[in-house]
Amino acid sequence: MSLPPTSNRSDWPRLVAQAVNKLINDIAGALTRLTTAETDVGALQTDLTAAQGATTALDGRVTALEGKTAYSVATVTFTPQTAPGSPVAGMTYFDSGTNKLRTYDGTIWNDHW
Repeated sequence: MSLPPTSNRSDWPRLVAQAVNKLINDIAGALTRLTTAETDVGALQTDLTAAQGATTALDGRVTALEGKTAYSVATVTFTPQTAPGSPVAGMTYFDSGTNKLRTYDGTIWNDHW
């Protein structure tokens, strides 16, 4: 901050007061911006903590699913039908014409017996 030269000016006290007021206003503005920034950082830290918690929960679910390699059921009933029009590898159906369970290997349908 530079003060105006005195030069025996009668308005020098007013000019100094204006310079000091400007400096005080600049400091107040900087403090307001700093407070806002601190609030924003706090909100971001809260969001980050929540995201980390969600990631930890998701990791736990993935780990639990990785441990499941097979499912067991008492029975499975297939409704007889014709071969599906757009098969994908692993698709299985009970063929109504041949009365055989068939699985698509990605190239052809294979009978199970």
